[in-house]
Amino acid sequence: MNAAAACLNNMLSFWPDPVVIVDQAGLLVCFSPAAHEILTWNDKDCLGNNAHERLCVNARGHSHSLEHCPFNAPHKHAQWQSVFWCSGQGDYLSVDVRATVLSGDCAGYVAWSLLDNRERIHNHAEFEKFAQFVELSPGPMVEFDAQGQILFANAAMQNLMVSVGFDGAGQSEALPADTETLCGLCLASANSDGVPEADTGLDSPVVALGERFIKWHFLALNQSGPAAEPSVIAFAFDVTHQQRAREELEEAKRIARRDFYAKMIHELRTPLNAIMGFSDLLLARSKAKLSDREYKNVQAISNAGFQLNELVTDTLDISKIEAGFMGLDIDEFDVGKLCQSFLPQIESLATVKNLTFNIDLQGVPPLRSDRQKVRQILINLLSNAIKYTREGSVTLTLSALKDVMQLSVADTGVGIPEAQKHKLFNQYSQIDEAQNAGITGTGLGLALVGELVKMLQGEITVHSEYNSGSEFVVILPLQYRESSA
Repeated sequence: MNAAAACLNNMLSFWPDPVVIVDQAGLLVCFSPAAHEILTWNDKDCLGNNAHERLCVNARGHSHSLEHCPFNAPHKHAQWQSVFWCSGQGDYLSVDVRATVLSGDCAGYVAWSLLDNRERIHNHAEFEKFAQFVELSPGPMVEFDAQGQILFANAAMQNLMVSVGFDGAGQSEALPADTETLCGLCLASANSDGVPEADTGLDSPVVALGERFIKWHFLALNQSGPAAEPSVIAFAFDVTHQQRAREELEEAKRIARRDFYAKMIHELRTPLNAIMGFSDLLLARSKAKLSDREYKNVQAISNAGFQLNELVTDTLDISKIEAGFMGLDIDEFDVGKLCQSFLPQIESLATVKNLTFNIDLQGVPPLRSDRQKVRQILINLLSNAIKYTREGSVTLTLSALKDVMQLSVADTGVGIPEAQKHKLFNQYSQIDEAQNAGITGTGLGLALVGELVKMLQGEITVHSEYNSGSEFVVILPLQYRESSA
């Protein structure tokens, strides 16, 4: 070994990177310790031998002649990637190599820096395997950017989007309507691992696709690096079976509740009829024999019986409507006379609260409709107005306008906040306001009114200003149209 080679060998003994020195004749001169560790050649079997013969793989696909060997012309290329070299153990090693032609005292030598890229090839293979898994997965998978735009969709997702179709804005109907919001909340609530730290309230939305239901799960995709853009990955699962089971359970609960109410209410009828009958009998026959206080007490019993009877009737009718058993009994009747049958009880309820009860019947013509249902509509609206009026008045107005009849119930009660008007005709819902504290009810009255008005081909509107009272206006056709029943 000459002085230059000895100097290079001494220098490489402290060199941290894997380097191989080859002379101008292509003979191996020295290895750095890191190169020894990768190639596993010992000096005796390797140094002084031709680099092409020792390191280049002589196998199909990688075999090449000395004329075309990089060792023979290092100046033609600066570097090579995924070159296969042979180790001292006979293994094929994939390495990236860079040739540096030395000069000065080391002229005639070439330093070959190498990088073991087996790990990179392994990682690439794993990536390819994962990509194939994603593509072949039967479950739809999609990646979104922070604005909810699709970056990637696997084959299952593409097939789903094509089969379901798109809306007018080009959005797939298989996706939740609030995809952008979901992505934003998912990214905002995720920690560094992409796992939500807080409940977004919108996670796992269910989308109905005809007879199928799919449930979406959104997760923030953790990507490292300063240039990485935030994204969200979503998975869709078919939950048709679970959704059907949930719907069947809800239906079973509804039927059980309806049947329970029907049976319970029917059982209440017998004692209720006795209470109402005997209290009315006492009021009719014993006014002269009772003191004012006793008479008012009996009247209170009668009023309570009347209210309870209407509650029983409303509950039964709600159950019938839910079951689809509610029928109509259409005939022609005088609405004024109908009102006279229940107004004494309504007036008594108003008197108990020191309210003024006004009636305005403007010579309305006969109405052809369902007598009992019109009665229920009026009683529920009047009772509700009295319940929510602490002082002032309640007014019932009937008037005819062309071929319709208008029934109006106005009060000077607490009124209805604009934000809660949507709850008025929902079952078991009541206005939630501090001024209504102490006012109890089932929340069935207005719900029943809405259903009955619809059955009678009418419509109902509400005019109300908070703290300034309310007016419920029902419009019914003077002649019920049998053909549209």
